[in-house]
Amino acid sequence: MKSMNYFFETVGNVKVVFYMLATAYKNLMWPMVVIGVPIVFFGFKGTLFEQVVFFLLLTLVFLIPYSLACLLAQYFSLNTPDKRKSFFNLDEKQKGHVLGDKLSGWW
Repeated sequence: MKSMNYFFETVGNVKVVFYMLATAYKNLMWPMVVIGVPIVFFGFKGTLFEQVVFFLLLTLVFLIPYSLACLLAQYFSLNTPDKRKSFFNLDEKQKGHVLGDKLSGWW
């Protein structure tokens, strides 16, 4: 049986973190593109390079807390042994997708 330590299985596994960040990034891109691009393009006066760097920094500013919130929401949702067992039996890619999609639909 696999280890049932949540933080070791999620944060300690690079593949799970990569898939989680990729899924969370996909979930955040629609609001970032619809809201962020016009704000950066029309509100931030600078060169195109500065605008792109500013947009990428804003993306990281939103991606990291969103990913941490997904991790915590999934941690607190695993409150029964059956839920924990079903989560820990997933492969790395599925765990990352479950974690990254945890908050999609709450906003």
